[in-house]
Amino acid sequence: MTEKIFQTYRTQIKILRQRGLRVRDGGRAIKILEQENYYNLINGYKEPFLDPDQSEERFKAGADFTEVYSLFLFDREIRASFLKAILRIENHIKSVLAYEFSSKYKHDRYLRLANFSIQPDNPKRLQRVSQLIADIMGDIAFRVEKKHPAIEHYVHSYGYVPLWVLVNVLTMGRISTFYANMKVEDRQSVAKHFSVPDNELETYLRVLTLFRNCCAHDDRFYSFRSIIAIPDCSIHARLNVFQNQHGQYLRGKRDVFALLIVLAILLPQREFLLLVKELSVAIERLGKKMHSVNINAILRQMGFPQNWQAIKPLV
Repeated sequence: MTEKIFQTYRTQIKILRQRGLRVRDGGRAIKILEQENYYNLINGYKEPFLDPDQSEERFKAGADFTEVYSLFLFDREIRASFLKAILRIENHIKSVLAYEFSSKYKHDRYLRLANFSIQPDNPKRLQRVSQLIADIMGDIAFRVEKKHPAIEHYVHSYGYVPLWVLVNVLTMGRISTFYANMKVEDRQSVAKHFSVPDNELETYLRVLTLFRNCCAHDDRFYSFRSIIAIPDCSIHARLNVFQNQHGQYLRGKRDVFALLIVLAILLPQREFLLLVKELSVAIERLGKKMHSVNINAILRQMGFPQNWQAIKPLV
């Protein structure tokens, strides 16, 4: 393996040109690299522009630095749009979960093993719930240490933190785990607010958590794949998403289109339609800037079928 050594911006540009990438304005390219970092921009977004027929890394004929940068900016734009939608659902689930759980187990007695789904003959489940409670207690202690105004106030004044206050500082991952360990009847009380079965909502929350983490870490988004697949639903059938010989959908299961399907199910209709509009504008803008790569190649990476704009919110 070749050792990676420091290279100046000018050397970086020279290497890109040697590998076949057109860089027409070196000065502007250097300013972009100064702002965005070579590794994030080039290593993160070069793949669609590479020539697969070459044994060594070479760019396709006609590939341009501005195309790579356009894909980078497109990814940043849609990542922000999706994150905004995920945060909307995150706030909704936190509000509903805190209300339903607190109404049954009261505002100061919710962190008890008996309030969760534990089974005497299943030590792993007991361990998971115990770990959840320990993690939440750790979250509270951390916020007190950092002098979070609301958390610190309730701990010092009352000795507990109401769930409807606490949920505001819990991560999406923690909320997802909290929901997964609730009793079935309590999960169903939460899921009815979203008009989905409780087991499906659990999957959706886990998938949303993975994509949210991708957004929060500013990772490459458009080609992100969740390790968890969403269930088949009417949207797959309605859009006639391509299936393999075993009847398994090849798109909309772990990719960005799968996330869009989850949002179609959980987001309010108006907000989902606004998201679709934002995506349409961003994709059209990128398509006009791509020359060596067809925009459909990017959409395939996202899992988007050609008729993706026909997607409708489930109401």
